[in-house]
Amino acid sequence: MSIGEVLNDARSRSGLSIHEVARRTGIVEETIWAIELDDFAKCGEDFYARSYISVIAAVVRVDSAPLIAEFDATHATPGTGEPTEPFPLPALPESNPPDRPRPPTRSERYKWRHRRRVTLSTALCLIVLFIFGAEAYHFAHDGNSATDSAGQVAYNQATTRAQPTTTKPAQPTAKASPSAAASLSVRALKPVSATAYGSSGAEAGDPRIAARAIDASSSSAWQSKAYGSPDFDGLQTGTGVLLDLGHPVTVVSAEIAIGAPGAWVEVRGGTSDSPSALSVIGGTKDAGTTTTIRPQQTPIRYLLIWFTTLPQTTAGNYQASIQNVTLQGHS
Repeated sequence: MSIGEVLNDARSRSGLSIHEVARRTGIVEETIWAIELDDFAKCGEDFYARSYISVIAAVVRVDSAPLIAEFDATHATPGTGEPTEPFPLPALPESNPPDRPRPPTRSERYKWRHRRRVTLSTALCLIVLFIFGAEAYHFAHDGNSATDSAGQVAYNQATTRAQPTTTKPAQPTAKASPSAAASLSVRALKPVSATAYGSSGAEAGDPRIAARAIDASSSSAWQSKAYGSPDFDGLQTGTGVLLDLGHPVTVVSAEIAIGAPGAWVEVRGGTSDSPSALSVIGGTKDAGTTTTIRPQQTPIRYLLIWFTTLPQTTAGNYQASIQNVTLQGHS
């Protein structure tokens, strides 16, 4: 196996990635890849290649001696050894410079690396201090601007208060009369009459049956026809009771006791009892046995409680029922 194959196999057996080897050795990942491919050109001189092989072998736990020997036999350039200046140092003045420069010692190389680390650390600290200083300046500048703005506002207010007023005092507004206030107070609304209502309008029949919806008794109720499905067996679109309130009023709430739960109920209102004049002003879906609807507050005389989906009774059929209606509103 070649040098690169041995190092690659040892790294794989150690469970290390190229990134982890680079982090532990300080060698760039690209150079480690090249060495595992037996490409030592990226190492530079042979001295560096031997050093890289030795360091990587130590990390992946393999003996570096035979690898370096193989490198010297197959890849080393004849006549080359340790580089004369692998770590260049700044030139120092010498009174009697030697005829040939000597290679730096290990101590000198360590000092050079130490000076480089100190220089980089100092530069990083200066950058951090510059950033914090800039943020502090902006913060202080913004704070001063806010203080100046507050001071200017206070000055303007003081100047405004100091100026004499030339406008006449506002005249007190007339208070609403007790009768006007009372007319807007919410009170119980008593319907004048109740009429059974179908898709085409008011239906003929015994008016006393529809009146059960407003007789304030829980023992009596208006009931529609019974159907086999909640959609009236497809025969009509709805059914309900039309309440005549006697004169235009505004209904604030309508509490409806409908007996069985599950009905879909609409509240329609208008100034005429014709179907075209009655518009939807409120409603609820899947109502309970008693439901409260707060309709749109608009003056109406006629209020239609309109079932669009029937609830199921205990007998198993579907039927609309109104035991009682309690209205609240104002004129």
